Amino acid sequence: MLNTVQSVGADSKNSVDIRKNALNTLKVLAALQVAYFHIITHLNIKVPDIVTKVASLFMGVPIFFVLSGFLIWNSLEKHKSFKDYAIKRTVRIYPELWLGVAVELLAIIILLDGAIDWLMFTLFAITQSTIFQFWTPDFLRNFGCGTPNGALWTLCITIQFYILVWFIHKILSKKNIKWWICSLGISVIIKAVSPFISDLLPGVISKLYGVTILPHLWMFMFGAFLAHYKDKAIPFLKKTWYVFILLSIVIGWLKFDIGVESYGVLTYTLRLAGLIGLCYNIPKLNIPLDFSYSLFIYHMIVVNVMIELGFTGEIYHLFIALAISLAISVLSTLFGKNVLAFMESRKIERKENANQT
Repeated sequence: MLNTVQSVGADSKNSVDIRKNALNTLKVLAALQVAYFHIITHLNIKVPDIVTKVASLFMGVPIFFVLSGFLIWNSLEKHKSFKDYAIKRTVRIYPELWLGVAVELLAIIILLDGAIDWLMFTLFAITQSTIFQFWTPDFLRNFGCGTPNGALWTLCITIQFYILVWFIHKILSKKNIKWWICSLGISVIIKAVSPFISDLLPGVISKLYGVTILPHLWMFMFGAFLAHYKDKAIPFLKKTWYVFILLSIVIGWLKFDIGVESYGVLTYTLRLAGLIGLCYNIPKLNIPLDFSYSLFIYHMIVVNVMIELGFTGEIYHLFIALAISLAISVLSTLFGKNVLAFMESRKIERKENANQT
């Protein structure tokens, strides 16, 4: 989802250059898959069943979570301190998010049919702009589909992982594969017992548990595992990617899996392993500009505006929503890149001034 730096590349002659891939393309397609389902669901658009069945084979959320773990792992070694790492993550995440939240709030002010509770509106603006994107005040339940930007719940979980992974990396980066297997096993067990934990917890606490990193940690950890052992994993997956994808489809069809009520562990570890292997076979198909994060931010804003304006129910509304979302996402991504470039130039300027003095 986020524009994560794809590591520092090859370390030696025997090391895999992690940059030569089509992962940007995979991330954009994953964001389009999420946008597609949200658009047809909330705009009440009927599409051929075969299109939906094919799109459902490659669910966007697990793709983003696994790739987040995969891409962030090796880049951690470039950061001298947690402070340096946190600053760079913040700069990459928040400028685009804040721009999206500003557009979202403006749409609410203009289109909401009813009185605005300004105290709740202010709290909503704060939560959308930080890490609590899953909360929606009651007065906004009659705006659009009832959640002004429900897709942002994934950002809350990703940020939790970005905080946690710094410490996981400190522990596991020098450990052998037994430690990794134990860590992966623990994360899968947490995933398996999470439905039972949710059932035991009170309603609100149960919902809050669902947006913690715990039920989703296994996906990030699997991505980190593949990145840690990339020199062996990537060459193997490049040769066998289609086997992994076919196995995942069969297991998903049989529902012989852990956590079939959401994202099955076997289904999506096999499927993501296959997709990553495929992406390393087709680096020339990589999209230079990764606008998947912005597409996640904006597509539900577009959907809710269209609902408020009455543009629902027709197949061409799907294409209108996708076109507008894509256009805004590309512009927002370019804005984010300009912010990063400006921050980097100011950093260089400060260093030069310090050296002169």
